[in-house]
Amino acid sequence: MDGENPNLHFSSDDVVLCVLPLFHIYSLNSVLLAGLRAGCAIVIMRKFEIGALVELVRAHGVTVAPFVPPIVVEIAKSPRVGAADLASIRMVMSGAAPMGKDLQDAFMAKIPNAVLGQVCSRPHHLAPPGHLVRS
Repeated sequence: MDGENPNLHFSSDDVVLCVLPLFHIYSLNSVLLAGLRAGCAIVIMRKFEIGALVELVRAHGVTVAPFVPPIVVEIAKSPRVGAADLASIRMVMSGAAPMGKDLQDAFMAKIPNAVLGQVCSRPHHLAPPGHLVRS
């Protein structure tokens, strides 16, 4: 695997948001099991809804947010989400498909304190080395 493994950067101080279905390997392995291994608190959402996501991030001080591109698009385009709403997030992991530069820039404007790690399942879609960089 090129680049760093973002799961290695979880700590017992982290609060991980689990909005992805646990029957998918990305959510089960990279969110739930990696979070439990590190001793993180894990906040589980039954389904994605932008307002509920913002409320949970604020209420629980979420620090790690594993997403997929459709959620990234919703956050980037939503006028209901501002940088202050997601200020506690220090790391975002996006998986399943690569994000284009324009989407990445719009999304990171909403989460300015975070680093972004992209992980895709097919080898030709792996993010380049050093993909955990501050935008």
